Amino acid sequence: MRGKILFCIICASLVLGIYLFSLMGMGSVTFQLKENTVTVARRDLAAFLQALEERWKSTPLTIVIDGKALEVPKEALGVHWNITAMKRMAKRGEQVTPCVRWDEKNVLAFLQDLREKTLLFPQSAFWKEDRFIPAQMGRELNIEQTLKALEDAFATWSDTITVDAFDPIPPERGNEEVLKERGIAHLLASFATSLEGRDEDVVFNINKAASSISGTFLPRGAIFSFNAVVGKAEKEDGYRRTQILSNGRLVPGYGGGVCQVATTLYNALLRTEAEILERHPHSGYSPTTNYVPPGLDAAVSYGSKDLRFRFASQNVVILAYIKGNLLVCEIWGEKENVVTTKIRQKLRKIAQLGENEGILTVETSIARRGAQSLSFTDTYLIPWDFAQEVTQSFPDS
Repeated sequence: MRGKILFCIICASLVLGIYLFSLMGMGSVTFQLKENTVTVARRDLAAFLQALEERWKSTPLTIVIDGKALEVPKEALGVHWNITAMKRMAKRGEQVTPCVRWDEKNVLAFLQDLREKTLLFPQSAFWKEDRFIPAQMGRELNIEQTLKALEDAFATWSDTITVDAFDPIPPERGNEEVLKERGIAHLLASFATSLEGRDEDVVFNINKAASSISGTFLPRGAIFSFNAVVGKAEKEDGYRRTQILSNGRLVPGYGGGVCQVATTLYNALLRTEAEILERHPHSGYSPTTNYVPPGLDAAVSYGSKDLRFRFASQNVVILAYIKGNLLVCEIWGEKENVVTTKIRQKLRKIAQLGENEGILTVETSIARRGAQSLSFTDTYLIPWDFAQEVTQSFPDS
């Protein structure tokens, strides 16, 4: 009897041992998935990756072009994972990334369609009566680079791709060639200010105001009024509601950003022989208006503050446009620019006013050899937590 019991115990131990050994043989795998460490039983690894693939495929691919988003179902591109290759990564304990395969015919057809929809034909420069219409560069989607960007996005688990791979298509006739037809053969000056950090509505207003003045032909001796050309820049003029400066402080209003166009134009003019007839500083200076140093800004407000100037000796053309993250203003004229400009600035006063604000006074001297020299003393209301940064920009003060 005891022998039978002992035999049963031995058999049971052997069975349990074999079972545990088989479990140990099956084991589990530990690997990196995105930013996480994942442990999965070997027998469940394929099912785990397949479930993950289904979830990944259910999320559409978002393609961003010119700031606009387009959602495309991944199924429409015929994309799927190479589960076998990903299992090998996992078993080696490596970082597991999507090994994406796709239907090449579907993907190329999609990109060809995208190229047709985003194609911009170039436009040659031309004159429309006394207005110069600048040339516009065309563009065509670079399919090879976009395909590479698509691969990179998939490999990094990203469901969003920003499409910016375009090949330029130059116009038949550029600005310089067509300007020469009216004797406007020389670029007198160019100045740019940054649009970095500017919100979409402000950039919209900047682009609208820049388009209003771009192409203006100014005959010699004629006076240019920024307000007369741009207008009130209110809601009824098509401008968007943003933040504007009023009494030194930012308040809601229409046309925010228009002053940056006036300021950029003004700084281009300072490098030419232009006679500045009217210019005003802003009432405040802050990170919102620091696209130029204080004292070099030009505020405009319809009915009260204008930027006015003239060229006494030649006809000129003004160009203003956005290029990447820059707002650019150019002045073209009949003669070569012989003016040299030297700008000197001095911090006259910075003092705290109340708990959160301060007063900033800046003296600006603009010496222009061969043209009218200028001198201003401007006072601004500033946020006090911005005062130290402003002070550091005047190391000699």
